[in-house]
Amino acid sequence: MTDDTGLRHENGTVSFARDLDGTGHVLPELFICLDDYPELDAGGRSEPDECGFPAFGTVVAGHDVVASIGALDTDGVSPFERLRGEILTHPVGILRATYTDPDIVSDD
Repeated sequence: MTDDTGLRHENGTVSFARDLDGTGHVLPELFICLDDYPELDAGGRSEPDECGFPAFGTVVAGHDVVASIGALDTDGVSPFERLRGEILTHPVGILRATYTDPDIVSDD
């Protein structure tokens, strides 16, 4: 999965979740990494497989907003025990997301 995009689960990476307790399929939920998580990359873990999580984007602006969201309460409900304390109590809506050609993004 991360082999397909070349993206790694680093601070600011946007990725889909996976059902690790059952099918291993991608879930219709996304998350933004607030730190580096190499164990989520392809080959980074072995259960239920070594596919990793499908990283598909990177935050290029608004890191302060992401940090603010990351500081919110995380008492949200999840069917997965391992995600207890990881789900936002009150979901945050995404009002706008845009595609930016990676060849023109500057790190300045």
